[in-house]
Amino acid sequence: MEYRIWNIEFGISNLEYRIWNIEFGISNLEYRIWNIEFGSHILDSIFEIRKKSLKSSGANIN
Repeated sequence: MEYRIWNIEFGISNLEYRIWNIEFGISNLEYRIWNIEFGSHILDSIFEIRKKSLKSSGANIN
């Protein structure tokens, strides 16, 4: 009887681990989205700097 109770408790613990793992996966996905947004922000900054330097050199760029 004690073994069955322990087995049920272990099953619940395993389920909690799976839920935590799913939450961690969602957190990881949010981090990737944030990382993509941050990367695009850096690219925008680089393009702005290049535009300014080209305009100051007399190039005709929109």
